[in-house]
Amino acid sequence: MLQNLKSRTFAWIAGTTVALVACALFVFSATAQDKEPIKIGFGMSQTGPLGPNGKSSLLAMKIWEEDTNAKGGLLGRSNSSTTTIRASRTRCPASTPS
Repeated sequence: MLQNLKSRTFAWIAGTTVALVACALFVFSATAQDKEPIKIGFGMSQTGPLGPNGKSSLLAMKIWEEDTNAKGGLLGRSNSSTTTIRASRTRCPASTPS
């Protein structure tokens, strides 16, 4: 009976130790992340025939970025967006020889 009690005590201490180590790893891994902003990049047409669509999409992304950062960001980190300005072009129909 005494040996059974000792093994239960050992098991309880081992289980508690494992749980505390797991909690410590969880807490320290969350604080170990760098707090640089999350960068979201995309190419957007801002000139040409698709320019108005691109400009409204860019405005929507900026509104989302400001709203998300005001609420604490993504995963506790702020976000920033970078845009590559692209020009949309229409193709001229191929001329057919007559």
